[in-house]
Amino acid sequence: MNETFLARFLFMSVCCHTSKQTTRQLPTVKISEQEKGGALILANDCTTCHKPTEKLIGPAFIQVALKYDSNEVNITRLVNKIKMVGKVSGAMCQ
Repeated sequence: MNETFLARFLFMSVCCHTSKQTTRQLPTVKISEQEKGGALILANDCTTCHKPTEKLIGPAFIQVALKYDSNEVNITRLVNKIKMVGKVSGAMCQ
């Protein structure tokens, strides 16, 4: 499921980002999942509203990744929110 890769990428995209304010242990991921997630982000115009580490129209990918614990419940929740974007007027990813 492509949306699952996208949601996982959002959680995992912060693995290479370090911050003194980050106290949560960030999950590790296989490079292939990061590559798939990155390709989905580019293919679905996510970068129109989101940047990796800075707020644009929507929150930065790092902000989304740090907001949710990395587990199947949150991944499913985020996948469902992402699917709703564009289907409902004014819908937001987060």
